[in-house]
Amino acid sequence: MKISITVDTSNPEVELAKKAQDIEASLVDWLNSHKVEAALINEQPEVLADADNSEFKLGLLVKAKKPIHLKDPLNFLYGLAKQQKIEFAVATVTEDNEQEEAVCYFGHEEGRPDMFEIACYIDL
Repeated sequence: MKISITVDTSNPEVELAKKAQDIEASLVDWLNSHKVEAALINEQPEVLADADNSEFKLGLLVKAKKPIHLKDPLNFLYGLAKQQKIEFAVATVTEDNEQEEAVCYFGHEEGRPDMFEIACYIDL
């Protein structure tokens, strides 16, 4: 199953244009140093300075067959969320790669993710 874990762009108080490069660098570094079945999701506007949050899609696409496959990505992303004061949204991705609506959130304000609870939400 493919699971999308992306920065929640619904909070207008979070200025993603100022944080996007740091978040992207952290994601790339983590992917390069860990052996997980995951890929970078990185859709950003060409001009960051005037960008609206809705123009960003930044996070990880994780392939998981068991809840334990979510452990490392969730722990890393929670640490990143606390550091950057952001939230992440978790969603399943259908076979034709059309993302479904987010099923849960975690991060700076929402708190630590529970991999078993998330696995139940996404029928993993």
